[in-house]
Amino acid sequence: LGADGSYFLPTTIATARFPEGSGRLKTDAGEDLRTILLAATEKAIEFDGQLPRVAADHEQELSGPVIVTESLEPGASPARWLNGLCFRLRGLGASALVLEADDSSPLWAMAAARHQTAWIPSPRSNFALPILLVEKGKLPEQVVGQLDIPAVLTGESPVRNVAAIIRGTDEELADEAILFSAHVDHLGIGAPGDDPIYNG
Repeated sequence: LGADGSYFLPTTIATARFPEGSGRLKTDAGEDLRTILLAATEKAIEFDGQLPRVAADHEQELSGPVIVTESLEPGASPARWLNGLCFRLRGLGASALVLEADDSSPLWAMAAARHQTAWIPSPRSNFALPILLVEKGKLPEQVVGQLDIPAVLTGESPVRNVAAIIRGTDEELADEAILFSAHVDHLGIGAPGDDPIYNG
């Protein structure tokens, strides 16, 4: 049992969160676009220049931030699609992803949910590139401007595990144990549908 005699076992875990009002793309025309930060890394991105557009299946060498238009299939996992896309683009040399998405895309809800609370860094919740969402159709064909993506903030948060013992009543089996374990929200955020949280 815990130190206070309850079934709660307090501990701390590493967490990450976005800075307030994070992520900005401003074109040379002076337009501040509607954006929301979907992912950040431990390194801030500051870029001033032309942002090339590339296809989601681009295969040639890249350098710096790039623009991709969302091509998520209906019913597909946004997190899995983004993980694959970011991992491949980073391998080609990209440093950040500006992602154009329709208003109806589940990526907007996914991004909004990530701003509401800290999360546990993991291979599933950390993308290989910083990602800034931009409303589809608002960017010109040739994009020249300033892109600012801050570094993710890291820290520790107090959490409580729950443990309990139910004693057996069978004399022959009383010394044997069966262990049940469960996770709540162990995959983080990114589930398809109205609720982007992977509830356990």
